[in-house]
Amino acid sequence: MKNIIYALFFFSVSSYAGFGLETTRVVYHGNEAKTSFVAFNDSEASSGENFLIQSWVSDLTGKESDHFIMTPPIFKLSASEKNAINITKVANLPEDKESMYWINVRFISPEKKEGDSNPINYSFTNKIKLIYRPDVLLNESIDKQFKLISVKKNQDGFEIVNPTPFYININRVVFNGNDIENKGYILPNSSLALNKVKENGSVSVFFLNDLGAEIEYSYKL
Repeated sequence: MKNIIYALFFFSVSSYAGFGLETTRVVYHGNEAKTSFVAFNDSEASSGENFLIQSWVSDLTGKESDHFIMTPPIFKLSASEKNAINITKVANLPEDKESMYWINVRFISPEKKEGDSNPINYSFTNKIKLIYRPDVLLNESIDKQFKLISVKKNQDGFEIVNPTPFYININRVVFNGNDIENKGYILPNSSLALNKVKENGSVSVFFLNDLGAEIEYSYKL
């Protein structure tokens, strides 16, 4: 059973206090020389705050990756301005399955001068997914991959099985009406072991597609 819950995010979905990013994820197609996304500062030009923006790519463990170059890596984002950040792949990645990373964008407030009414200096880091999708997968729809996902019991509980070459992103997993903590994604051709439950029941998995729409599939154990 499938239900599509329309929760599309096109604008300031990764934002905080008037600044942020205009997307929740970036899909880098294998036929592109580079791709980009936009950072914005919506504060008023007359009284708003300027930020120093620093960006980098890390792997799924949080270690900084040299597989991509971000340009510009550091720049000033003034009040009421937007700026595109470019991403260029500079390493050979698997061409038979997706690869996933984290994009990190740090907004750093300027140092405060003596006498400022608000002397606090702070930083805020936005973290969104970067998915590299090779040429061989470009004609495949991520939404269709969800139909191939299965849920099965194992000796410790149950697992969600992903037989596809795609990273499957998950927003929520619900077992018998209760939310279950999950990793948030399943690697290609892999599975995700979840709650240690012995009883039978129903599982609802809320997948996320490329637009950030939540798509629910239900399974019986």
